[in-house]
Amino acid sequence: MIGYWEGEGNVLDSSGNGKDGTWTGAQSYSAGKFGQAIGLNGNSNFVSIDGTSFPKIDASESIFAWIKTSVSST
Repeated sequence: MIGYWEGEGNVLDSSGNGKDGTWTGAQSYSAGKFGQAIGLNGNSNFVSIDGTSFPKIDASESIFAWIKTSVSST
């Protein structure tokens, strides 16, 4: 595991690897499935994580995220 961001009122890396996030724009948290979630508006607020020390992802690795949008497709 490279990083784990719980979103419980912060964007700190809970994995112990020191990959803490940095907010740009207004910080926003909302109710998540379990505890809080990072709230992103898709425009002016986002979280950056320094990727210079991330290993290159290849076909044998994966990225996992729980994402809920407020927009439904038709």
